[in-house]
Amino acid sequence: MIILIIDILLISIIIFVVLRERKLYGDKLRREAQERLDYIHILIDTVYTYGNNHELLSARLKQEMSAKKLLLYGIIERKQTEACRPELKIGEDDRLLYQLLQEGFSPRELCIIFSLNNLNSLYVKHHRIRKKLGLLSEANAKIETESDMCTSETQPKAADRPNKKQHVSIDCVGKVGNAAEKEKEPIEV
Repeated sequence: MIILIIDILLISIIIFVVLRERKLYGDKLRREAQERLDYIHILIDTVYTYGNNHELLSARLKQEMSAKKLLLYGIIERKQTEACRPELKIGEDDRLLYQLLQEGFSPRELCIIFSLNNLNSLYVKHHRIRKKLGLLSEANAKIETESDMCTSETQPKAADRPNKKQHVSIDCVGKVGNAAEKEKEPIEV
């Protein structure tokens, strides 16, 4: 009888905890949905207010779509990645950039979010982050082996290729050679 009472008490406690966690999770989801809805209202208001001035509208939308605003309104969240290790000394913005790239954000989207002028700036940042993470040595080795396979199949051997300092000429057939050698050979046209 006592065991039955203890079992009922334990089951009641477990049900209470599960229901409480479910309510907290539901509250969290409602709060996040409300934050996102507020963000949509801000974007709509920005478009309405500055719709007649395209340059000002563009500038205001870029401000509203910054990383800080997207974090504030719960559109994006910081997550733990391999870039979060403190010994790597990667900045907060760079960690977030790396995380969003891993999550599938396009380079164009990230240029707007991080106020970068062009895609090259993004690629440089990404390259530096990967270098700090030690991912470049693996990727470069893979690229080098792939390029070695391509060069051995498609390109002429080093002895056949002209030196950069030599003047290169191409005859009508499409063969590459030195200008000095071409002078010795008569070219028929």
